[in-house]
Amino acid sequence: AAHLFQQISVENTIIELKVKGDRSKIQALVREVQVSPARPDVLHIDFYKVQKGVKLEVEIPVTLEGIPNGVRHDGGVLEQLIHEIPVRCLPDQIPESLDIDVVGLNLHDSLHVSDLRVPEGIEVLLTAERTLCVVSAPRVVLEAAPAEPTGEEAEGAEPMAPAEGVEERGGEA
Repeated sequence: AAHLFQQISVENTIIELKVKGDRSKIQALVREVQVSPARPDVLHIDFYKVQKGVKLEVEIPVTLEGIPNGVRHDGGVLEQLIHEIPVRCLPDQIPESLDIDVVGLNLHDSLHVSDLRVPEGIEVLLTAERTLCVVSAPRVVLEAAPAEPTGEEAEGAEPMAPAEGVEERGGEA
């Protein structure tokens, strides 16, 4: 069972359950999978029974496709701000993912929820203005050179002890 749950997208994949002693099959979504912390054994699985004709709210992964021009040519960094989109749809319309092409993005360009091509019958539950991804300028970290002591810092500095073997001359003659 653990191998099965590694291959599917939990929370948006409908599976058919056959309950022991019942001839009918039940369509369900996996809501939660608890795995043993020490071994890859499945401890517990929560299912949600799907009712035909009733819309569900599920999280759909957002997949960014391609390398943006701003990354390839200008050394920018593609930052994905939203990785999953909450949607409402009928069980048989749940998409595996929502894909968006990012190749045309230049430095400081961004894509928003409104830029997603969403299949008919799927209602996105985020505002259209939310930013999905942005191509940012590369961050430059400047290392500060060690500062030379200024006159004030030099005056307030501790007096240096004489080196070993060097006598300190006093005021007596």
